[in-house]
Amino acid sequence: FFLIAEWGYGEKERISLTYFIWTHVGALVLLVGILVTAYLTGATDMDLVISNLVVNPGLISTTLRLGIVAAMCFGFFVKIGQFGLHVWLPSAYADAPTPISTILAAAMTGIGGYATVRIVMTIFPQAFLTFSAFFAGWALITMIYGSAMALVQDDIKRLLAYSSISQMGYILFGLAAFNSFGVSGSMFQYVSNGTAKGILFIVVGAVMLQVRGERSLSKLGGLASKMPITATAAFIGSLTLAGLPSTNGFLSEFFLFQGGFLRATDTASEYRLVIAALGIIATALTAGYSLMAMKKIFFGAPNSDTSEVKEAPWTITLPLITLSVVTIILGIYPEPILGRLLSAARAIVGS
Repeated sequence: FFLIAEWGYGEKERISLTYFIWTHVGALVLLVGILVTAYLTGATDMDLVISNLVVNPGLISTTLRLGIVAAMCFGFFVKIGQFGLHVWLPSAYADAPTPISTILAAAMTGIGGYATVRIVMTIFPQAFLTFSAFFAGWALITMIYGSAMALVQDDIKRLLAYSSISQMGYILFGLAAFNSFGVSGSMFQYVSNGTAKGILFIVVGAVMLQVRGERSLSKLGGLASKMPITATAAFIGSLTLAGLPSTNGFLSEFFLFQGGFLRATDTASEYRLVIAALGIIATALTAGYSLMAMKKIFFGAPNSDTSEVKEAPWTITLPLITLSVVTIILGIYPEPILGRLLSAARAIVGS
C-alpha cells in the first residue's frame, strides 16, 4: 500500500487505496471464517482443529462448514485475483514501482492458492469438494478473461497484470480437480508462474530503463539486437507462460489439466470434461499475447530512436539469467519439487 502510494505511477493514491480496501475486505471475511472455526473447535492449531473434527464431526455442521469454506475462499481468491475479485489487481501491478510489481506477481499473489490448499482443503476437504465444480467454471472464466484482456493491452505492465489474472485461473483450475495431479500441478504452476513473471517484469524494468520509461508496445520494436540477453530471457519467460515443453510451465499445465480430465472421467461429468477441454484451448490465448508482446518489443522495425539503447547492466541481466536457467532446469528435471508436491497432494486429497 505505502510503496504504491509513495512511489507508484499515475493515480497512485487511488490505486493504492483500492488495493488496500479490496485486500482488507478479503482478509476480514477470511478472518471471520477462521474465528468461527477456532471458536467451534476450541483450537487454533491446525492439527488440533483437524483431530477435534475427526473425533467429533458434529462440532461444525455440514451447512456451517460450507459457509466457512466460502468465507475463507473469498478471502484467498481476492488475494489471487479471480474474476470478479480482481478489480484491484490490474492497476496495482501496472502502476506500482516495477520491483514491487515483480514481487507481487512472482511471489505474493499466488500465495492465496497455497493457503487454500494448506488451510481450506486440509481442514474441510469435503466442503471444498462440494464447491469444486463451481470453482472449475470460475477458473475457466478467469483464464479466458485474463488472456483476452492481455491480448488487447498496449501497456506492457498492464498486459502482464492481466496475464497474472489468467495464470491464477490455472491455479484454481488445478485445485478444483481435487486430486493429486491437479493439486500438485496447481502448486507447481505457482512456481512456474513465479519464475516466468519474475523474468518478464524484470525484462520490462530493463526495457524501461533503456528507453527512458517507455511502456507502450506500439512505440517499441527492434530491441533484440541491442539487448540480446534481455530478449533471450523474455523469450524463455514467454515460452514458460505458454506452457511449451522444456520449461516448468509445460509440466505444471500438463499435471493440472491431467487432474481436470481425471476428475471429469471419475465423476462421469460432461460439464467437467468441457471445462477441461476449453481450458486447454485457452492456453492458445496465452501463447498469443506472450509471442505478440515479444514480437512488438524485440523484433520488427524500431518505432522510436534506439541509437542509445544498450544491454541492461549486469545487476539486471544476472537475475534474468539465473531465473531463466532455473526455469529450464525445472522443466527438464522437476523431481526435487514436483515429487514433493505430489506426495503432499496425496496426503491431502488422496490418489
